[in-house]
Amino acid sequence: MPYVDQTFYTDTYRGELVSVTDFPNFEEKAAEMIDEITSYRMNSDLLLLQTTDIQTRFKKAVCAQIEFINANGGTEIYTADNLQSAGLGKFNYTASGSGQTNMIAPMAYKYLNPTGLLYRGL
Repeated sequence: MPYVDQTFYTDTYRGELVSVTDFPNFEEKAAEMIDEITSYRMNSDLLLLQTTDIQTRFKKAVCAQIEFINANGGTEIYTADNLQSAGLGKFNYTASGSGQTNMIAPMAYKYLNPTGLLYRGL
């Protein structure tokens, strides 16, 4: 079950426009990335048991990642090998050094910081 739907993304998060056809793929990839950085501490059932604040912050983190994916040319950014530089419209991508780029939206971290979901300790 998806963490967010397009209505939450558009009406609550107020993200940049994402097509109806792209949204499910972007949401799935965004959810995978957020799950990874939170060490898989959350799932749809656990999210419902959290406080409203944590639920909203987690969902907004997923939305920030959706927006990041959309702004960076779609899910192809996660599969591109050895791509050093590319541009299309307002999107520009340049890799330096090893060709690795940060694949997580900076705003996703900002939403998740107060939740404790990024904590790596015991």
